[in-house]
Amino acid sequence: SRRKPPPPPQLYKGSRFVKVLDEDTFQKEVMAADAMVWVVHVASQGAVGADVVAEVEAAAKELAGMAKFGAITCDVHKQLCAKQPGTGLLLFPYGAAKKGEKIVTESRAGPLSTVLKRAVLKRLPNFSLKLDEVKMGDSNYKLSEENMRKRLAKALEQTSAILFTEKTATPNSWKAASARFRNKIAFFEVQGVTPPDCSLCRRFKVTKVPTVVGLIPGKDNFETMPEGADMVAWLEKLERQATKAQPKGASKMFNGGGSGAPRVVQLKADNHPSHECDESMPLCIIALIPHYKETATVKLLQEVASKAKLRQGRQKAGGSSPSVHYSWLDARSHPAFAAAFGVGKRDLDKVVAYKPRRKRYVLHTGKLEAGEVEEFVVNVLSGDAQLQKLVSTPTFA
Repeated sequence: SRRKPPPPPQLYKGSRFVKVLDEDTFQKEVMAADAMVWVVHVASQGAVGADVVAEVEAAAKELAGMAKFGAITCDVHKQLCAKQPGTGLLLFPYGAAKKGEKIVTESRAGPLSTVLKRAVLKRLPNFSLKLDEVKMGDSNYKLSEENMRKRLAKALEQTSAILFTEKTATPNSWKAASARFRNKIAFFEVQGVTPPDCSLCRRFKVTKVPTVVGLIPGKDNFETMPEGADMVAWLEKLERQATKAQPKGASKMFNGGGSGAPRVVQLKADNHPSHECDESMPLCIIALIPHYKETATVKLLQEVASKAKLRQGRQKAGGSSPSVHYSWLDARSHPAFAAAFGVGKRDLDKVVAYKPRRKRYVLHTGKLEAGEVEEFVVNVLSGDAQLQKLVSTPTFA
């Protein structure tokens, strides 16, 4: 019998900075990536010169920790390549749909590695909250003393990292770290400061900038990142210390409760509708919010779901799972999804009750408070709310 020919060589095989992807790793790591930016080289082995490979590897090395790089060899994975918008270098930013965005390299100015670096830095998500000011629309305004105290209180309640900087824009390295450690460490920043002329500098004994301070719940003191330390390694250490300091059975960050807390998921392109809010769910409660309100919103929805009033309506046929599905959506990253319920980018902080089988919904337009949202859900469950047709089909496209 004839021997099968050996498989064609894979792009970047043996590379330290570019991961060779297949169908399984592409779905699990690129498409299911929560917040990290991916650059994926989709090409046939013979169509890529050594100079291009060297430039891509140079960019991957320089951006290590800020973005992830991968490669698909189309000679091996033809079907996977066919699902993407052609061959070449594709960018998969936070909140990406199933297909990547082509990075224009034909008329580039400068080395390819520089073009890739610019493309990545331009699309870095930022999950860091400002303790001194917050940007809304096109204008900046100072937080009131009361609101600043509330934000600081949140920082003290969870594993947090606070950046003190003289800059008035978030550094790219801080944005990337906030994405890398998302749902593990809460990120905050105090911008435009010159120690000791700021109250928070004095409180955390910051004498020069930039300085990063780490907070762990239950510990009286705080930790300051040593000068010249590798930030990613230091944050990993902070996370490990927080895990060790956490009492047995205590809730993890962003869970809002112990193992018995109601499940609240983030709706993303890779879990809707096939895995989460699909037609098997009689009712979906979805919070349409900007990403930085995730922590408070998850806790709010868990509190609502735990109320005794809702328990009578949470029993699905067979008695094994709840009939109400709770989730939240980063509506700024997925405006088309929010628009299906008549919600625009400038009109967020809304909760929608959606019945996928009937393709109808009703919007809660009151305050995003546990009591009001609870009454809203109870009214929907009891049939007292008037549902309307969708404006359009919810989509992540």
